[in-house]
Amino acid sequence: MAKSSAIDTGGIGDLLRDFRKIDKRLGASLVKELRDIGNDARDRVRSSTDRPYGPVDSKGEIGRKRKSVKTGVRGGKISLYSTEPDAAVWHWGGRIEPRGVPIDIPRTEFISKEVIAASEGTEERLGVLLEAIVSRYQFR
Repeated sequence: MAKSSAIDTGGIGDLLRDFRKIDKRLGASLVKELRDIGNDARDRVRSSTDRPYGPVDSKGEIGRKRKSVKTGVRGGKISLYSTEPDAAVWHWGGRIEPRGVPIDIPRTEFISKEVIAASEGTEERLGVLLEAIVSRYQFR
């Protein structure tokens, strides 16, 4: 997909950098929680029955487009993206012309919907992690 959608982590990148300076394990704990948040959103996209995914096939397997949704964590930002070449068209909408026949594909924003939903619970999940870190390392 030409553009990924990012889950709002509220500028956690600076905190991640500082944690890594204190102890690499602190940074790793934060990155793991960020990845878990992203993976939860990815799993909701993969289990969605909305277009372009549709229902799970008769064998109970998810399709190529569902499998293509990936999670990335870099610099304190969580990204969801697709590795399918036509994912951007399915997400943002557009027109394709296979064999000269125009087909309009409506905008679905299938990834953005889950990113917005995941952003709403991110602050609380990160707050719980930070409280655990503060109590474990006895920061004041």
